[in-house]
Amino acid sequence: MTLLLFCAVIFFIAVTGRYVFGDIGLAITAFFMGLAGYFIYPLLLLAIYCSAVLVSGKKLIPARWLLRTVLLLAAVFFIVHTATSERFFAEGYGGYLAGCWSAAGEGLAQGTGGGVIFGIIAYPVRAALSAVGAYILYSLLIVLALYFILIATPLRAVLLPSARARREKPAPAAEEPKAVAFDDLPSPAHTAMPEASAQPAPAYGYPAAAQNAPSYPAYSAAPAYSAAQPAASASAQPAESSQNRSQGGRAMPSGGDHAYS
Repeated sequence: MTLLLFCAVIFFIAVTGRYVFGDIGLAITAFFMGLAGYFIYPLLLLAIYCSAVLVSGKKLIPARWLLRTVLLLAAVFFIVHTATSERFFAEGYGGYLAGCWSAAGEGLAQGTGGGVIFGIIAYPVRAALSAVGAYILYSLLIVLALYFILIATPLRAVLLPSARARREKPAPAAEEPKAVAFDDLPSPAHTAMPEASAQPAPAYGYPAAAQNAPSYPAYSAAPAYSAAQPAASASAQPAESSQNRSQGGRAMPSGGDHAYS
């Protein structure tokens, strides 16, 4: 957030100059003009955008578009810098950079295209290729930057024949399924059932139960008791109880006294 506010304030001062902040605004503008020349304006706008992205966390413009735009602007401002700093070229490398730094001190209209930052690269190029060669080189950079920008647009098919050929090549059509008649269907395969082995008919109509019935061991019959036993026992029980009361419990009947008929 601090970087965003700082870039916004510097951009406002650089645009208004002395009209709002007086001599202080002019000094601040001259400093940044000596550092980056007229390129300070798009550079501050780029810094404001990057600060806003850091604060909000949302990228409104893809990074590849920013790089291509910066490359295009840099090539254009190299041409502007070469033209506006030509008057300092005869003073040597040090005098050239000093002239780029102090040019805006005399007035914003006297500034250079790229200040000291662009002068570090522009002077060797100007010394090696002459002014005309430097203009040609920067023009080629502009064409290259425009090419990178245009291939990311619908004009890519015009610039790249191979891309146009791939776009015009029809895709293979999917084959439609053919209609199948009932007569074309394969006949189902029939499997013969195995013949049942001849077995004797089991009794009672339960073959599995009759053949596989488990066998249980035989038990002896329960002893039979006569029907007179309960009646005899019932009649003998009162007689015993009366005999015990008469004897006063002195003699207990033996087990042999109970007889069953």
